[in-house]
Formats: sequence, C-alpha cells, structure tokens
Amino acid sequence: MKFLQISDLHYRNQYPTEKGGYYSIFKKMTPPIEQLKRELERIDMSSISFVAICGDLTEDGEEEDYRALKKYLDEIFDPVPYIVTLGNHDKKIPFYKAWYGNCSMESRYGTVRHFHNLAVIALDNSSEKQGNGRIGKEQCAWLTEQFEEILRREEKAILMMHHPLIFDRNTPIPVVAYSEEFRALI
Repeated sequence: MKFLQISDLHYRNQYPTEKGGYYSIFKKMTPPIEQLKRELERIDMSSISFVAICGDLTEDGEEEDYRALKKYLDEIFDPVPYIVTLGNHDKKIPFYKAWYGNCSMESRYGTVRHFHNLAVIALDNSSEKQGNGRIGKEQCAWLTEQFEEILRREEKAILMMHHPLIFDRNTPIPVVAYSEEFRALI
C-alpha cells in the first residue's frame, strides 16, 4: 500500500494584503492549489491508496476558504480518498461548518478512516491557546477508544497529526504539549 502525505497548504481565497511582515510572503508565492496540481503531475495517483493531509489547510481561513479548499481537493484527488487534520493556522469552527456542515465539532478530537487492513487516525492536536499544539486528556480518552476498536478489528494503524511528536523535551525544536498518559498510550 502506498499513500501520499502532504501538509501546510495555507490556502485562502484571498490573502491579506500587507507590504511587509509575515503576510507579505503570500503576495509573491504561487497559489497553493497550483503548486499542488503541479506536484501531483509527477505522481502516479493510480498507485496511491489514500492521501493524508496533515494540517494548516488554510492560512487562518474562514468558512468559505475551507469550503473552496474542500471542493478543490475533492476534484484533485478523485477517486483517491483523503483524510485531513488541523494545524496551528486552522480555525476549528469554520472548518467544521464547511467540511461537515455543522459546528458541533462532534469529532473534534479527530477522524479515523479505514483503508484495507489499515486504520488512519487523524488526531487534531491543534490548539488556539498553544501554538505548538496540545494533546490533552480528552484526546487520550478518544485515542484509547479508537485503539480499542482498531485492535478489535485486527488492523494496523497510522497516527497522523500536524505538530511534531518528539519525546525528548530538551530539544530546541518546538514540541507539542502532551501528558505522560499520551506517551504511555503511544
């Protein structure tokens, strides 16, 4: 089984216009959908079982940005299925409204998709309060349920998320905040 992993699309229908600073980079770049289409031309998508998109779908996008991005991704990847998770530049409520048609955030801890004998768990470790992400007790409880179901189904699993998971907390790399419960669970 082969899969394609991408992240950090930072899509917007219309980027903020600033002369300097962070947002000025978006004026000079090739739009993300064009970049993605160009790169996909180099890949035999018929050999790909699924696509994993690991966060930063938008650049602080609004509901209409997520809706447009979903339409583009549905067209670009058809018939290959894809799974997404959120990153630090995503907004949860606009995402859930556009992607699922509601903002109840019933699956706010993640999504699981099954491909053959493989479960792909898209864990949402994005946090509006912690830019490097967070994995709390709620995510651990949700993950425990998912792992129990995966074991019952006798599947293998891939856990995907946006923020890097580094167990050595003495690294200079920004690390997602997580509990010892999460470390033991993994």
